[in-house]
Formats: sequence, structure tokens, C-alpha cells
Amino acid sequence: MKTRRSAFLSGCLTTLLLLTLGTSVLAASGQISFNVCSVAVDGETEITAGSTVTASNGQQIPSSILYTDAAGGGTNYLPLRTISQLLGVEVGYDAATKTAYIGQWPETAATAGKRWQKEVDGRTVTYFCEEEGHIYTTPLTYRPTWQADGWGLDEMSHDVRNYTTSWQYSGPEGTVTMQCAYPSTAGFGRQMNSTEAIENCQTVTVQGRSADYYQDGNFHLLVWENPEGILFYLSGKNVTRDLLIDAAESVEPCTATVGTYSLGWLPQGYSRMERYVIADTQQEYWVRDGVALSWMASGSELSLPDWESSAADIRDMEGQFWEAEELHSSDDKEEDPDTGDTGVTITTAVIPGEQGMNTLAWQDPDTGLYFRLQSILDKDIMLHIAEQVASVQPSGQLGRAS
Repeated sequence: MKTRRSAFLSGCLTTLLLLTLGTSVLAASGQISFNVCSVAVDGETEITAGSTVTASNGQQIPSSILYTDAAGGGTNYLPLRTISQLLGVEVGYDAATKTAYIGQWPETAATAGKRWQKEVDGRTVTYFCEEEGHIYTTPLTYRPTWQADGWGLDEMSHDVRNYTTSWQYSGPEGTVTMQCAYPSTAGFGRQMNSTEAIENCQTVTVQGRSADYYQDGNFHLLVWENPEGILFYLSGKNVTRDLLIDAAESVEPCTATVGTYSLGWLPQGYSRMERYVIADTQQEYWVRDGVALSWMASGSELSLPDWESSAADIRDMEGQFWEAEELHSSDDKEEDPDTGDTGVTITTAVIPGEQGMNTLAWQDPDTGLYFRLQSILDKDIMLHIAEQVASVQPSGQLGRAS
């Protein structure tokens, strides 16, 4: 069995050379066809004939390739990465030696094959790449897809300068945050409470890749890199080790997209501070009198307050409204910053915590999208804002109340 598996995996390497071919083409004196076989592991079907698989860069690629020779004999080939995931073994490619590794890498290959390096300085651990000159035009769409009771997406962001994407989830008394980055000059680090948290670093396997796991009190951290050099920095607070690993194992690119949504109306005086659109999620922050208003539209369930809500009708949709436990006051804003020596004023805004904001949430039954609006405005005004949310809106300034 071991000999047959090794030969099979070796044959899979040729798949890398064939992924750009059409659905059914001639090769030499034979014929090549795509997606014609199913794959079962231990009796359970994992890949269905006719389906594709998602590559680590988010692209859809053939799940199998059938080569039929001139005599009518057929040989099936599968992507090497798909095989590694099905069998639960690590796979990697060392560009320096042009070698594909299955299972345990030699120590020298493991170092040479990684584009991110780890540096420890006392209680601080840092992961850095220092690769200059890269230009990436699209944000990374990787994010956890695991589902756990009471958990939902809280916020997301994209740093165009460092090519990093961040997703934060909130659940029962805890948070999970995932940052991922293209190979670039970005760096990720944390100062632990003790050197023991770094010295006790464990090596675990995440999606067939070697990952560093740290625990520092109620803080947990998982760091790993995929074959394309994308770094994943997944942290959790007030969570369990198993929950964080489950979240890490579920990370995959999101191929869905969200339409263009806009706030058709806001009370006078609001100006947009930030806007992020990644895959099927959109988040915006608007500010007035130094206090921010936040709203999201996403294909994923959103984080919501854990106290009692009241019904809220939004056009023909059923919504829920949570009144703040202690509403933040705009009078509590910080003093305006001075311009300093640069002469440039920096705009800042307070984003009150969940307890300090009213929350309005609803789901569109036609699209399945989840919406959430959070602000210090009262319920009637927030309902009016929600009713004016438009699925298609020209770019430019939004309408304002006169």
C-alpha cells in the first residue's frame, strides 16, 4: 500500500503542468479530460465528479485530470495539494532545489522554503518577510469559515500599504482575529507576558502545514505560512486551543462577492471615514462630532449583542434592535488634535464599544445578506437609515437630510 501511494503521489505532480489546458484536449497521441472522477477516502466521498477545487490563491482549478492514451487506457491525476489535504500530510515546494516535499521537510528545506522568518527578542516574537518590490492589486479573501454557537463576524479591514487583511469574530466572552498578508515588508509581532510563553511554543499542523502555537494566559496565537508565502496570524482571547485550531483549519478563500450597497440617507453632518469591501463583506465608518457610526453588509452571520432585543420592521424585512446598555455621549469625545509641525490635521473618531451603541440588524430574505447598523442615534432615525439602504448606488456623495 505504501509503495502504491508513493507512486500515485508522484504521478500527481504532473498535474501542475496541465492546469492551463482546456476541458478536453489532445496530448501527444492521447486525450486529456477534466473533472471526470470522484475521490473517496476511507469510503467517504471527498471530491465529486464534475466539481472543481479552490486553489490557495482563490482560483477554481480542475479536481482531476484523466489522460486516455492511444490504446484507450486511462490514468487519473489529482492536484498534489488536494491529495495532501485529503491524507492529512504536509506538502511544500522548495524553489531553490526545485523539490516538492510530502510529509516532513528536511530542516534545511523547511527554512529555505519559507518566506517569512521568526525572530525572538526576550518576550517579543516577530514574523517578518522583508520582500520589497511586490505589487498586489487585490486584497486577500482568506477567512475562517468555521461555525460555532454564538459567534459572528464583528469587523474587517484591509491595509493597502502592507497588503494585509484582517477579520475579527466575537463570541461568548471571547474574540478571534485573523490577519493574513502577502509576502511583503509587513511584520507581525507580540510581546508576551513572560519568556515561558515563547519558550513553550508548540509545533502543530494546520491544513497540512507546520504552524507555531503559543499560549500566554488567556491569549492564544497560531502562525503559519501557505505554499504561496501568504502568512496567517490567528489570535484568540478567552478561547480554547481547540476552538482556535478549528478556526484555523477552516480558513479558505471566499469566492462570493457582495453587490454595491450604499447608505441612501444619513443625518446632516456625517462624513465617511473608512470603507472596506472584501469578497462578500462591506463595512463603512461614518463620523459626526467625533463619534463614529458603523454599518456592515455580509454573506456571513454578524456579531450581535447578547442582551434582549426588540422587533424592528424594515420595509418588508424583520429586524432586531438592541438598545445600548449605557449610550455613549458625543460630549465624551477627546479634544481635537493640533496640527503639530506638519500643519496637517488628523481626523480621529471614537468608536464606542457594543455596550455604548444602539444596534439594528436584519437579513434580506432575497439575497440572504446580513446587515448591521451601530450608532448612538435613536431607534427611529436608525430605522430610517436602514430603510434607505440601496443595493445599487452611483459613486459619489450620498444624500443628506436638509
